[in-house]
Amino acid sequence: MDMVRAEGDAALARITKKFDGAELSPDDLIIDVASAPWPKVEPKVAESLDAAYANVRRFHAAQKKPRLRVETMPGVECRRLAVPIEAVGLYVPGGTAVLPSTAYMLATPAKLAGCKEIVLATPPRADGSICPEVVYAAKRAGATKILKAGGAQAIELLWLSAPRAARRCTRSRALAINT
Repeated sequence: MDMVRAEGDAALARITKKFDGAELSPDDLIIDVASAPWPKVEPKVAESLDAAYANVRRFHAAQKKPRLRVETMPGVECRRLAVPIEAVGLYVPGGTAVLPSTAYMLATPAKLAGCKEIVLATPPRADGSICPEVVYAAKRAGATKILKAGGAQAIELLWLSAPRAARRCTRSRALAINT
């Protein structure tokens, strides 16, 4: 953590090599999801991933609440308004398990809430690539970037990138990050 805090991306690249076996330069740590091609996955897998996305999206869309305005007394109006945070950093475990469902369950509600920047951190494979099913899920759910890093070091980098105010109010798996 201290190395990531002191050296940022350069330290993250070294730690990724040590723990994940992937040799990446600091410039290779980020994938721009929009410009990345759709990964090749088996048709039946794509069909299953699409069905899972539809279910997750349907569930989270149903939770969206309309704005609320109540005049509690003449001239006094109370409102409930949900305002999305600008950006989120999400962690999708990788390593020995492929977890595209985690990408869906985290990125989909962020996208539906209106977050403009959705960064998904997940460990790379030894060749530096990301599991195609996770990339597929990230694209489908609306993630904007993939950080090729896993473990505490990836979460630390997301945390260090967070605005100070967001750090105080964020205590869940979805960490606010600065764009």
